[in-house]
Amino acid sequence: LSYLKHGLSVIPLYSPEMVRRRPPKAYLEKLEEALKANAASESPLPEDEVKRSVLIRQCKAPFVPWKEYQERLPTEAEVCAWFDQNPNAGIAIVTGAISNLVVFDLDSDDAVSYAENEGGFPETAKVRTGKGYHIYMRHPGFEIRNSVNKRLDIDVRADGGYAVAPPSEHGSGHIYEWEEGYSIHQIDPAPCEPWMIDYLKS
Repeated sequence: LSYLKHGLSVIPLYSPEMVRRRPPKAYLEKLEEALKANAASESPLPEDEVKRSVLIRQCKAPFVPWKEYQERLPTEAEVCAWFDQNPNAGIAIVTGAISNLVVFDLDSDDAVSYAENEGGFPETAKVRTGKGYHIYMRHPGFEIRNSVNKRLDIDVRADGGYAVAPPSEHGSGHIYEWEEGYSIHQIDPAPCEPWMIDYLKS
């Protein structure tokens, strides 16, 4: 509810505990497909690695239809119902205009170096992830679609997207945490710097 009080649209995600306790049908189907594809591969991966990969993807999936929360905030009653029924659920913040947020997902040291070379990030809300950081910036006011840049290891979560938020558990066991002193409860997302606007537009 603290996120809701900050004017952020939130949705519930599967947690590893939820998947293990009652595996969703979609998860079981994807797991079976992945194991079959791996077995047919010329260079199969260890089965545990395949299972871990599918679990990680499932733990980033909402367990409620969430399109409407791109347009409106959930009510306190909705949020309480989700987490009363599933107290171990993860949580995601819906990005874009609804929450006035754009999140830069830096997945490697190279991504961090690229951002620093471009001008860096101002003092703003920041989450430590398993591979790097989620940097929360104020939405600049024009439509921004989600994007993945594999060359730079920078993903953007904006209109029509969401970012996994603390204290969610990643499928690998990592816990998402606010960087000390940079919780969204302690610092407001800063406006995008000129280099970020150029990056988003390009």
